[in-house]
Amino acid sequence: MSTNSNKAICAYPWTQNYQGSRYERKFCCISDDLQGLEKTNEKEFFNSDYMKQARLDMLAGNKRAECHACYKNEENNISSLREEATLDREGNIQRHIQDLLDATAEDGSVTNKPFFYDCRTIHCNLQCVSCGIVYSSQHIDLFKDMFSTKAYNHVSNFKVDKKHEDISTQEIVEGLKEKRIQNFYWAGGEPFMSPTHWTVMETMLELRKDPSYTNYIDGIRTHYNSNMTRREWKRKPVAQILNKFKHLRIEASLDGTHETLEYTRDGAEWDTIENNWREFQEAGITMEVASVLSAPVIFDIERYIDFFEQWPGMRIANHLYMINQEDPLQQTSLDICWYPDHIFKPAMDKAISLFEKSSFHNKEKTIDILNYYNKAKEKYRDIFNDPKTLSRVKARTLYRDEFQKTIKLPDLLAITNPNACEWFKNLEYNYEDYPWYDSPYVREKIAVKQI
Repeated sequence: MSTNSNKAICAYPWTQNYQGSRYERKFCCISDDLQGLEKTNEKEFFNSDYMKQARLDMLAGNKRAECHACYKNEENNISSLREEATLDREGNIQRHIQDLLDATAEDGSVTNKPFFYDCRTIHCNLQCVSCGIVYSSQHIDLFKDMFSTKAYNHVSNFKVDKKHEDISTQEIVEGLKEKRIQNFYWAGGEPFMSPTHWTVMETMLELRKDPSYTNYIDGIRTHYNSNMTRREWKRKPVAQILNKFKHLRIEASLDGTHETLEYTRDGAEWDTIENNWREFQEAGITMEVASVLSAPVIFDIERYIDFFEQWPGMRIANHLYMINQEDPLQQTSLDICWYPDHIFKPAMDKAISLFEKSSFHNKEKTIDILNYYNKAKEKYRDIFNDPKTLSRVKARTLYRDEFQKTIKLPDLLAITNPNACEWFKNLEYNYEDYPWYDSPYVREKIAVKQI
């Protein structure tokens, strides 16, 4: 099969060392976990039987089940991470990727070591409404509070393994000394809380002092996804540490601005975020914004655009709020399609129009995502109109709201979309439809709080 017509091929199994916040292994940040490879070191992971078979499947044009997120985007005319990592603007395999494919052995093994490191950390200071226990230490505590430790300790008893993290850190340091690593992606959790991250960055600064490493270190591309709440490390301004690197950019993971940000990024304060954003901008760091296009963000899109358009050439890297919309259990108030037509349609029309008129770079993907929501609204209309599903969504929202550190959804909607607020308040619901209502612990919590 010609690789240029291959819709399964992806660069990441040839180039990337991905390790998640719970030490899980993936092809990339949006693939499913690679079962049985968690807590492996780099050598065990990169040429494991699992990875060798994955490469062979992709070379043969066989799509991998772990990669369904990219395939779904492509089916809905939304550019995928697979395409962005693998193809050039003409849709051809990038030359350096083609060289790696050509060098793949018959058994799927490769002789090269990874040169792209995607490093995640569980350490986090927020309990964002779109996140969970897989990515945030704060969510582990929240989960225990909401559902009890005993009932769900199989998912909430994660412990940081310092020994394993030290091994992973040393592997990265060795990659730097070998002048092999070309790209870093730091995310979390919150990467500015990661000990591994700071050890690596301090190593880079130290190596940079050696003339034989200066050009190499200056050529490394470093990319962050940060919640922008942390401005200091060891009492030094983070912005003043990072602006020493030549090719560094931060995708600020900010779902909205003002009160919307305080709802979606539960535990954060907008004034702090705004001050930190401006400080990083003034330090000369390339700043971008990455947002999950959830209902709260779309309802408050005018303030979002007004704030971020202040900086000429601003690039947005927005994401689909990705759930299985055929599964009513996954429906939440974050899904814009859940709202009735008289709320949904004006909000969508306004958002699409404003982005079309905006000066943002990469706005086309955001518009594609918004158009997808229009299609999904029609395709899954029966689910969105199902009274039991609506009851379940409202009950889930109200229960989660009781654990919010900042603003609650009805109070936010009263500010950003009064019609949605009125509809939400009048929506009938029954806590017995709540997915976890059969838990005595949850029932007791509901009774005590008198929600």
